[in-house]
Amino acid sequence: MARIRRQITNKRPDEAELPEKLSEGAALLMKLEASGILQKVGEGLKIRRQGGYCGLDIYVFLLLYFCSGADGSLKRFWEMVRGVKFRVAALAGRRCLPSASAVSRALASVEIPFLREVAFTLLLATSDTYRVLQDPCVQSRDALGNYWHVFDLDPTVTPLRQRALPSHEDLPEARRRVADMGAPGHTGRKRGDRTFRNMVVQHSGSGLWMHTHLSRGNGEGVLDFDLALDAIKAACEKFKLALDRVFVRMDGEFGTVPYIYSCISRSIPFLVRANRAVLYEAPEVLRAMRKGNWRSVPDSLSGPTRSAADLGTLTLEPGARTRRPDGTPYPQVIVRLIASSFPATELSGRGRLLDGYQVELFFTTLPADGWPAEDIVAAYFARGAQENRFAQEDRELGLGHTFSQNLAGQELACLIGLSLWNIRVTEGFLLAPPTIQPPSPSSPQALSSTSATDERTDPLWPRDPVLAKLLKPLDWNPLLENRPAQRFNPKNGTLVCEDERPLHLSSVNEGPRADGKICVVFRRPRGGCEACESRPECFGSSRHLASKNITIPVEPELAQKLKKRIEQLRGSFDSWLKLKPPAYGAGPQQAQEALFLPAMARQLYADLFKGNRFRVEVRKPPPRPPFPRLLARDHADKQRRRCSWTRSVDRYALPEGSEVVIEQIGDPRLLDYLNDTPDPIPRQEAPLT
Repeated sequence: MARIRRQITNKRPDEAELPEKLSEGAALLMKLEASGILQKVGEGLKIRRQGGYCGLDIYVFLLLYFCSGADGSLKRFWEMVRGVKFRVAALAGRRCLPSASAVSRALASVEIPFLREVAFTLLLATSDTYRVLQDPCVQSRDALGNYWHVFDLDPTVTPLRQRALPSHEDLPEARRRVADMGAPGHTGRKRGDRTFRNMVVQHSGSGLWMHTHLSRGNGEGVLDFDLALDAIKAACEKFKLALDRVFVRMDGEFGTVPYIYSCISRSIPFLVRANRAVLYEAPEVLRAMRKGNWRSVPDSLSGPTRSAADLGTLTLEPGARTRRPDGTPYPQVIVRLIASSFPATELSGRGRLLDGYQVELFFTTLPADGWPAEDIVAAYFARGAQENRFAQEDRELGLGHTFSQNLAGQELACLIGLSLWNIRVTEGFLLAPPTIQPPSPSSPQALSSTSATDERTDPLWPRDPVLAKLLKPLDWNPLLENRPAQRFNPKNGTLVCEDERPLHLSSVNEGPRADGKICVVFRRPRGGCEACESRPECFGSSRHLASKNITIPVEPELAQKLKKRIEQLRGSFDSWLKLKPPAYGAGPQQAQEALFLPAMARQLYADLFKGNRFRVEVRKPPPRPPFPRLLARDHADKQRRRCSWTRSVDRYALPEGSEVVIEQIGDPRLLDYLNDTPDPIPRQEAPLT
């Protein structure tokens, strides 16, 4: 066995070297400080405090916290960074990082009006967002080959659990810390006593967060929605995105007149799930479904194979008690009504089960030529990836953590966390810009439409659900006692023989019988039983092409309801619903979602910092002689005036003449990135693969 000589020595750790977890944060602070963005944040982020750290210091601390992985509390992060607090702060031109307790006190002082003024700067001005949004790879294409920016608007509710709070005359008065942060509200599938809601908007193609704000309880309805739409419109103006090539996708929560009017009044196209249950029973809608041109929806192979039909243009009237925030009534709105369906035996998810099919309805103002019904449905269900992005946000940024009991402070932390997400996506994009140019609409590589007509075997689908609901409670066993070959089908309200041939309710007799009941007539159409082999046993008439009729006695009250519904189905009554036929004529292509991979961009950016560290030395000029303690510096100091916003920022700035020496240890590519971001690779003409 070979002899091994061991020599163990000790070396003091280099105090100037930053932990590897701070590498990304350190590099990012250097980039933001060199570009002047930190100065802009310091001027805009105002926290009303007399003394203490300013908004810029809180921004620097939280940005470093999120860059480090956000895998613990602020206090735990402070324990890691306190040994290098002067060196890390110097990278941002600051004297010292605030402690975790100082950050908590500052977050408790944040005010909503000041925060909303700087929210856009915090979220989007800290990254080169314009270059990402202008790239075709982050835009969707319609059937005409036009490019669209798609925004997903999807609020989330966070529940707050309250522990039991003992009460006794010897105990101090009880006070809940979350009393002002949340309010009682619907928690969905989660458990909690109070809630607050986060209204977020994300650009679907790029994965960039465009807006976020918090509200107590379940939010403030239309007011919250208007804030989000105004943020989308401001972003479009800032980044020069045409509003007629932008649309917002939303869940059924926003499928009512107030929210639809907010979109239409701002000229923002939208796609939303319909939130009017009465439409699933409206005779005009059922009639439009029967006459509809049902086409197959492009299949993702991850769910049911759907079909879609454009039911026409619908005029929606607001409810009688629906009012704007100022108390005035809403006007009527005009939308396209789109239906999707797939075979189902029981309802799963949203929509309504109609005659063996699960049907869902959608409202949109997208043009029919560029967005036919099948592409509308495909585009709506593509928003399912939003839930995955919420999970990624929680995993990468830990935004499910409560940073402050002040709702405005919590909102500030969310803004800074999502701004880091945007920076990672943008910087990853710029490290390796896509080089494939998508084909133009006239190019032979353009994707042709693959949707085909869905041929239904039953032209009477869907049968009326209201008639089925009225007939279902009847005791059908004694009613069909003398007709053993017939049975009642509760799913569609028909009588079915042994050969599964349906008889539909066709009319109601005028006069009552001797027992006071009125007969309703179920009818098989003329010649409908002609080819049936069992016809001689169950058919009383030998007449050629005769129609089969079965009469069932019912109570007069039910008979009147059935008669009224039959008249509605036949269009005998004036309907409140105004539905115009659809305009056909879609483009030659199949609409396509953006192909950009934001998660890959963030990963590419994160790879820059693996195995890299920074060594930081701070050289300050000699301190000035101390000012006499018995003299005020100026009249403002003598009068104890409130500190100006500029002076608050300057209080903890590095003194003039300071020198920060930074040494990067590791892969030299990171040094190239910090010194000068390389120009994007020029685009090359190539077919889309």
